Amino acid sequence: MVASIYCETQAFARKRGPEWLRPLGEVEYANGVAAMTADADCRVAAGIMGHADMTLGSRIGELLDRCLAATPDRFRGVRQVTVASIPTTGRSAT
Repeated sequence: MVASIYCETQAFARKRGPEWLRPLGEVEYANGVAAMTADADCRVAAGIMGHADMTLGSRIGELLDRCLAATPDRFRGVRQVTVASIPTTGRSAT
């Protein structure tokens, strides 16, 4: 193995600031880990997959721009969690 990727977990998101920018903290964290192993035999987080809530519309563009600015050589894109809670109407699902 020569390298690994970092795929978002939302564990290192920012605790403060606008909700839509909080995932940037995790991208910055992963970039810091990657920097520590950049010259190693096995590079950790050579590629970074961040998180973005795609339901937030046009704000996502600014988040992606900031992720690219923070990690221009490692940021590869985002992963959207697709599991969602469906409101119930009092009926059981079949």
